[in-house]
Amino acid sequence: MNRRKFLLHSAIATTLPLLQPGLARAKSGQAISPNRQGHQRITLSRELWQTLDQLQQHLLPDNSGLPPSLIRSIASRQSPNAGQERSPGAKQINALNYLRGVIDDPKMDPANKRLIRDGAKNLQRFTLSTTKKPFHRLTGGEREKVLREFEKTAGGRRFLGKMLEYLIEALLGSPVYGGNTNQIGWKWLNHNPGFPLPPKNKRYFLL
Repeated sequence: MNRRKFLLHSAIATTLPLLQPGLARAKSGQAISPNRQGHQRITLSRELWQTLDQLQQHLLPDNSGLPPSLIRSIASRQSPNAGQERSPGAKQINALNYLRGVIDDPKMDPANKRLIRDGAKNLQRFTLSTTKKPFHRLTGGEREKVLREFEKTAGGRRFLGKMLEYLIEALLGSPVYGGNTNQIGWKWLNHNPGFPLPPKNKRYFLL
């Protein structure tokens, strides 16, 4: 499956709720008052962050880092002289920084934080058991093969789906939340977000 095409279609379908800070989370029941349940602190090791970083870059690569399966898929539909459309990847939209914000968000459902942490741990363990190498040390082709098998495990598909969800949020959300650097996602979609944009002291979890 062409993940970039999937993300583009998903982005268009979900643009409006994601561009309103906190609305998508509130609608899905993810926003939890810290006064009711408190802020659960979740920490991840440096190696787990490396795993998440490489996972994000694999799921949403830039034009110079497409996995071999996607390169073949795109090449088969393009004429030999066709130029490849420029589009942002996980690095360009600062997706890892956005994910750090999710982990630190005091109103984020603790279950989602645990899903990120435990999913990264499970992916790391699965990778070590099948390749004898940590995930962030794999080549693009090796990562693709591992992820195709990992998504068949208990919880693997849910974790990867959640990672795609956060990539879309990082692509389309307000830059004040750490992603969509320099509004690159909005510019890619030719989207005019309207003004004024929320300042840092007006982020939804501070209100």
